[in-house]
Amino acid sequence: DKFNVGPKDLAEPIRKLDGKPFLHFAGEATDEIFPSYVQGAVISGWRVASEILNSNELKIMHKL
Repeated sequence: DKFNVGPKDLAEPIRKLDGKPFLHFAGEATDEIFPSYVQGAVISGWRVASEILNSNELKIMHKL
C-alpha cells in the first residue's frame, strides 16, 4: 500500500508515557498469517488476551 503499513504495525499497542501498553488492537487486519479471515481475527484476539494476561499491570490490579 502507499503508506507501507502492515499487520505488525496495526497490532502495535498505544503506550503510556512510561512505555507500558494501555490500548491493544486485535482483528483480522492485525494478523500476518490470516489477514482478512476469521481465523486472523480469532488468533489476534488470543494474542491480545495473552499480552494483557501477562502484563504486570493486570497482576497489580488483581491484588487490589
